[in-house]
Amino acid sequence: VSGLLVIIFGILGLKLFPTFGFLVPLGFEEGPGQALSVGKVWEGFGFAQAATLGLTFAAIGYFFAFFVGVPLVNWGIRKGLAAHGNQDLSRDVLTGIIS
Repeated sequence: VSGLLVIIFGILGLKLFPTFGFLVPLGFEEGPGQALSVGKVWEGFGFAQAATLGLTFAAIGYFFAFFVGVPLVNWGIRKGLAAHGNQDLSRDVLTGIIS
């Protein structure tokens, strides 16, 4: 999807760095460390503020995971959509290591 956005922006005359579309999945899926390190490398190739942009995408990814993903998972568990949601879990699994 992000690669298509780069192409669409190019057609509209807006110049983006060719690897701009790769920062979105790096930030969303790999997290801030990966986005920062790859962004710093790309800054050496002329992609201005790539590390900052990667960290921004990572923050947006965490935002969506927390405010969209967690409620969606809880809803799925309550509705019985989870494959392993109805299993009896041991006390250690429910409370964690420190209880």
